[in-house]
Amino acid sequence: RKDKKRVFYYKGFYGSLVPDVESDRLLGKIEGVEEDIVYQGKTVKECEQRFREAVSRYKKIRGSLDGYFDP
Repeated sequence: RKDKKRVFYYKGFYGSLVPDVESDRLLGKIEGVEEDIVYQGKTVKECEQRFREAVSRYKKIRGSLDGYFDP
């Protein structure tokens, strides 16, 4: 979506945040990664916390896969 804004930064990752009027929620996505890693919340503060948690989980999973696909 063109209305996404990079509003969060944590441990080298950016996160977007857009309102979803239908669900009365804020939705976000970690930008710049191949996977669709999303988060949501009712407030900006809640979304920022969920973004940070998502980044930490992504880094942990990504780190555990390093070298996994080496021939």
